[in-house]
This record gives sequence, C-alpha cells and structure tokens, in this order.
Amino acid sequence: MLTVRTNADPMIQRILDVIGCAKRITTINVESGKKTIDLTAGAYWSEGNKRDYFLVQIPSCRVLHTPTAHPFFEAKVAEDVLMKEFPIPPDIVVVCSSIFRGKGPYVTFYTATPPLWIAPPVELTKDEILVLRAHRGLKSSYGNHKDLRKYELMRYIGADTVDTTREILKEKKLLDKRGAITVEGLNAIANEPSFF
Repeated sequence: MLTVRTNADPMIQRILDVIGCAKRITTINVESGKKTIDLTAGAYWSEGNKRDYFLVQIPSCRVLHTPTAHPFFEAKVAEDVLMKEFPIPPDIVVVCSSIFRGKGPYVTFYTATPPLWIAPPVELTKDEILVLRAHRGLKSSYGNHKDLRKYELMRYIGADTVDTTREILKEKKLLDKRGAITVEGLNAIANEPSFF
C-alpha cells in the first residue's frame, strides 16, 4: 500500500471533491492490483469505527450506486448482491472513507490496475535504501546521541558515505532539507523491511 499526497494529481482532488472529503485530507493510501473487495467490512458503526465505500468511475468522476446490505436487517440481500467479494472493474476506483475510534476520515483507494497518478518506482542504490530505512525507523536523536540515525548507520557504512547519500536523497526529494523522510521517500521503500 502506498501513501500519495492529494495534490499529486488533479484526479485525486476531483475524486475527493465528489465524495465530500476534499478539505480535510492531505494524504491518501492507494492499494492497486486488488480484484475484489468486501463492501460489508465495517460498513456500519461499531465501537466508534465505520467505513463508507464509494464506487467512482474514472475519468468522469461519477459516483455509482454502491450496494448496501445491513448485516442484521438485510442479511438475505447481502448474500444475493455479491457484497463479500465485489469485483472491481478496471475503470472504477473503490474509495473507502474510514473513521477509526471517532477520528478521521482516513481515505484509501482500491483499484484493479495501478492508477496513473502513482509515480513509477525510483531506482535506489543499496546505501540509499539503507539510509531511507534508518530515517523511516529511527528517531533523529535519542539520549546522548545527537544524530542517532548517523550513529546507527555507521555500523554498516562510513560517516562520509552517510553524508553524501543524504545529500543525494535530498536532491531526489526523498528527504527534505531538514533530513526528514518525505512521502515520496516512504513510497520508495514501501516494500523494504524495517531498519532492525
């Protein structure tokens, strides 16, 4: 699952406008390659949690009718409408707006094919991946260590290599000017394990 900024593509903003979440959302999660989705999972309030599903047709951004079936009042309908394994057509984005324990909304896009607004994967060297993993998983400072990430990275690569790699990552916009990892940096190492 990737995290994408809402200003990365005008299509994302149009979809959020259509479902009524545009003003409050700055990043979304995108999960592509999904063939079916369970539209009944969390679709009704339970312990402060709820999910709303929207079927949005691309590129027109038209919201289609989303089948609903209450698990108690409409249990028979839920079996008949293929709610548990709803097939996602290639021109449809299933938008899940979820509220978790009263906070949110958090928005996830589910698509059958990778959408065009996802940036192509970035080619990274072994050192760049290692530095990004450290910036994702470690605090900037802790205890007596002013630069904990560099201290831990020096176990694997030299101090000069850490500094030059950080500068390269800043040029690629995977780290910001302060040295914090950006959303693009997180997406570049989305499939990498944690630092430890």
